[in-house]
Amino acid sequence: GAWILAQCIQDYGNTWRAVGCYNSRTPSKGDKYAAKVFRVIQQHGVREHIPPKREEQFAHNISGITAVTPWDEVFGGTAFR
Repeated sequence: GAWILAQCIQDYGNTWRAVGCYNSRTPSKGDKYAAKVFRVIQQHGVREHIPPKREEQFAHNISGITAVTPWDEVFGGTAFR
């Protein structure tokens, strides 16, 4: 599992495309998987799982995230709904 994700991150960077690639290299299937992961993160959050030392780094990394995701831009705002 970790090796597959590492390969996807190497190919696509630290992106939702890499998350989807972990499930399938077929874009339509990968996009559906990434959307499911995104929804779980939205519903349950991830902050409580981050060690305190990384809290500031996490806050910095997500500071640019808006309600409109790259998937929303590409797929017309329906990918994560």
